[in-house]
Amino acid sequence: KVAAGPTAAAGIGSLVSGYRGVLALRETDGRAVGVSDAEMHEAAAALGRRGLWQEICGAAAPAALRRLVSEGGAPGGDVVLILTSAGPDLVDDEAAIAAVRAARPD
Repeated sequence: KVAAGPTAAAGIGSLVSGYRGVLALRETDGRAVGVSDAEMHEAAAALGRRGLWQEICGAAAPAALRRLVSEGGAPGGDVVLILTSAGPDLVDDEAAIAAVRAARPD
């Protein structure tokens, strides 16, 4: 178990998802990367500029990849990121929403 402090991405910390995530890492020799709220907000805004809305939890994987690339530890070959935001119960991420609006003015 990894100790976690306060975060705006509390939706990531469910026991079921965490368990499945650990299984996937073990089965694929993958790795986990911890990211800050600020990194997730930045990744959500970058996705928003491309027309993809993600609240902060859904931007965790892109934030982790951005960190790996910036630190020179990006994986070789194909990379699959799963974006998880869905449904009406999401908390609005103002940075992402503003970026989507700027990218797709109506």
